[in-house]
Amino acid sequence: MPELPTVEEALKVRDFDMAAWIGLFGPAGLPKEIVDRAIDYIRKCMHTDGGIQYSLKTAGGSRPPISAAAIACLFSSGEYENETAKRLLKYCEGSVEGNSGSSQSGNHWHYTHYYYSQVQYRLGEEKWSKYFSNISRQILSQQTANGSWKEGIVGPVYVTSINSTI
Repeated sequence: MPELPTVEEALKVRDFDMAAWIGLFGPAGLPKEIVDRAIDYIRKCMHTDGGIQYSLKTAGGSRPPISAAAIACLFSSGEYENETAKRLLKYCEGSVEGNSGSSQSGNHWHYTHYYYSQVQYRLGEEKWSKYFSNISRQILSQQTANGSWKEGIVGPVYVTSINSTI
């Protein structure tokens, strides 16, 4: 959409990089066959431990960040109860939730929790309250005096946006 300003132009944010944002998007009323193909792709990228590798073209093990994004995509498409969603959730409960106290500066921590927080919210008040209590404590402990966050190599705009959204 060339008529729309870039993020840098609209928000005066320099060096904004969208390369880290991954998701499955489609218009309202997207045919079920297309949704099913996207879900099948997620399933094909799943390892025996229930986690997701980056893509079918890239070898490698399960990745908590992409696994959190995948379960969020499934939940967003209404897929809460299928076997893929159940296995992914179990994987994330151990690898994401079990490591929520890990360093915020490595392994796409903020990206992971941006997506996993959406999953926890959709699981209901009991799960969300417990998760949010833990994650918010950790996030707030890293906030700087000016209200931003500066962990990692991605810069304060990205980290502050993610943490504020969670």
